[in-house]
Amino acid sequence: MDKLKKKLKASSVLEGLAANALLAIVSVIFSMIYVNVQNSYQMPNKLKASTELERIWTETKKEKKFIDEIIEEKNLVIKKSIEKYRDIDNIRLLKVVITNKKNKVLAERKELIINEF
Repeated sequence: MDKLKKKLKASSVLEGLAANALLAIVSVIFSMIYVNVQNSYQMPNKLKASTELERIWTETKKEKKFIDEIIEEKNLVIKKSIEKYRDIDNIRLLKVVITNKKNKVLAERKELIINEF
C-alpha cells in the first residue's frame, strides 16, 4: 500500500517543451529521408534518359541527320526537332526531348547548328 501512496513527480513545462522540440526534429528528419527516397525512385529513368540523349545527340551530329523524328523505345519517347532560329537562314535550332510514357520530361537538350548545305 505504501507504494500506491507515493506521489508521482509532475514533469515541468520545460521538459514538455524539450520533448516537443525533439519530436519536431525527428519528424523533420524523417520527412527529409522520405522525400529523398521518393526522388531516388526516378533516378534510374533519368540516368537512362540522359545516356540515351547523349547517344542520339552524338549519332545525329556524326551522321548530320538533322530531321524531325519521334522514336519510341521501351518506356521512353524521344522527340527530335529542328527549326529555323530567329529567321536566320543558315542557323537551325536542334532540340531533343526525352519523355516517359506519361509525358514527363526526363532529359532535354538544345543546340544551334550552322546549316552547311
